[in-house]
Amino acid sequence: MNSSWDDYRSAFEVAKVGSLSQAAKHLGISHSTVLRHIDRLEQRLMTKLFIRHQRGYRLTESGQVLLAELPLIQHQISKMEARIQDTSDELSGNLVITTVPSYAPRMHKAFKALMDRYPRLHLTMLATDEVINLASGTVHVAVRPGNKPNSSDLIVKPLSSAELKIYASQQYAKLNGLPTNINELNGHKWVMPTGFKRHIPIFKPLFEKIDQINIVYQSNHFSDIAFAVTESLGLGIVSANFGINKGLVETPYQIDGHSEQNWFIYHKDLRNSRKVAVLYDYLAEYLT
Repeated sequence: MNSSWDDYRSAFEVAKVGSLSQAAKHLGISHSTVLRHIDRLEQRLMTKLFIRHQRGYRLTESGQVLLAELPLIQHQISKMEARIQDTSDELSGNLVITTVPSYAPRMHKAFKALMDRYPRLHLTMLATDEVINLASGTVHVAVRPGNKPNSSDLIVKPLSSAELKIYASQQYAKLNGLPTNINELNGHKWVMPTGFKRHIPIFKPLFEKIDQINIVYQSNHFSDIAFAVTESLGLGIVSANFGINKGLVETPYQIDGHSEQNWFIYHKDLRNSRKVAVLYDYLAEYLT
């Protein structure tokens, strides 16, 4: 087989997401490179894997075979690489991590310490709100906030947690005051999440009390919400760590008992991986 492994990776990513641009984004390469990989693979196999149309890429019967078989191959290669690299006294190779965009910067200090200790170890971050299937082998570790994942194929360990609180910027507090009880919430401007994130329990009493007209800014990213609060767009729910670091003002009225728990997650086939174990140790130390 003379086809490049990169050709298969690009084709598989397009098969999963149905979009050339999304596949390029996930792989961290250009749109034209993904297209070149697919064209080269189809020429080598002498068959069409995709039917191009206005709404994206639809799989042919051959493409369906690729989508079904390649995850098994990827997973076996990932396991082989991990076992080979773990036999060395010096940790080396690449470790791929995924987390939500707002959380990735918090891990940089741990990453710096880890790579200072193991200079032959390289890290790749895939920051996305999408939940990536760890069984595919394309990602080794996921760090996710929220409820603890429940799957017999996954090993899940707790990382840091942070209280969620209502914050305002100092400028906003000076100009508008702050709510002291639940009945005063509707007298303020608010920065709120969109979509499914509205169903997170801490937001329920807010949406019950606040008129839509007072929700002046909405976002699908919590990092964007936090910085919007910093820039005085309105009140918003922010992690206590962020609020303290940015000098935000905690409102007198709070919805108590809510925190953001983060989980360190990897596939059970990596249970003996030294790289994964060392990564967890560094993250647990520095995030705490």
